[in-house]
Amino acid sequence: GVAAMIHVSGNRGALEWDGSEAIIRLHEDGSATLFSGESELGQGKNTVLAQIAAESMGLSLGDVRWAPVDTENCPFVLGPYSSKTTVLAGNAVKKAGEAIRRQIVEIASSVLGIPENSLEVREGRVYVLGEREPRLTVKEVARYAHTHEGRQSLYAHGLFEAGKVRIGPQNDYYGDISATYPFAAHFAEVEVDPRTGEITILRYVAAHDVGKAINPLAIEGQISGGVVQGIGYALMEEMVFKEGRIQNSDLRDYSIPTALDVPSIESVLVESNDPAGPYGAKGIGEPSLIPVAPAIANAIFHATGVRMKEIPITAEKLYLAMRKREERSGGRP
Repeated sequence: GVAAMIHVSGNRGALEWDGSEAIIRLHEDGSATLFSGESELGQGKNTVLAQIAAESMGLSLGDVRWAPVDTENCPFVLGPYSSKTTVLAGNAVKKAGEAIRRQIVEIASSVLGIPENSLEVREGRVYVLGEREPRLTVKEVARYAHTHEGRQSLYAHGLFEAGKVRIGPQNDYYGDISATYPFAAHFAEVEVDPRTGEITILRYVAAHDVGKAINPLAIEGQISGGVVQGIGYALMEEMVFKEGRIQNSDLRDYSIPTALDVPSIESVLVESNDPAGPYGAKGIGEPSLIPVAPAIANAIFHATGVRMKEIPITAEKLYLAMRKREERSGGRP
């Protein structure tokens, strides 16, 4: 079974503003602290934004640390939804990091007496273009800025807003609302027992346009997690109500996938280097979940000829649907 999807990576929606802000401070020891109000939910945001910060400043990843998310100290953001954190927050961090890099180069130029356009910053060191050995370290530049006449602390603020359409009644809820759009195609191979309706997923392949894979391992983890969540959505998860009361309110009665239910999941990362994303990246959160149930339902249809239009597709539902189909066809499978 095959299913494809397109999704947003940042969603203007009905909001007046949908963007992100970040602040970076470069310390006297050459390390930097990143302030962002974006929340870490297990999606790997801290690592990806630290990677973007390090790349944009010219530092190593080990030189960047996170300030705890605190609304008193961190700039305002709207939170992690619409698979937007990498794109919107990543661009804000990149802008702040590039501003810090410009400050490093400006101070190094003053110290060395070399034009700014002849200097570059890499891995915490300042090089003259074309030279193999560094002239200064970022630590030396930061210490100079802290201790000499005209002393300054090195801060930078990054703000990114996609500037897309705000949808609403004024445009019939139609318009280009996202900074960029991830694409995906999922493929499921299933086996169905005709005697019981039991469904076994034999193999699952998830191909995603990720723009630029800043952290490939984290992306694969996101995809695997989304696929497992989608398997539960497709085959077993259901809230049962009776007279307005939920009947399966705990994990004894509410079924979710276990390791025994999860097939081999193959992730295929397609890099398109999107011009709107930081270093070409797109979001991956929700896209990993969206095609799963349709892909599994299409595979079940291919295996049985029965089109299931209600989820979860349990063994009991599928068995009854197959028997009903046989009755209509005079006993022919």
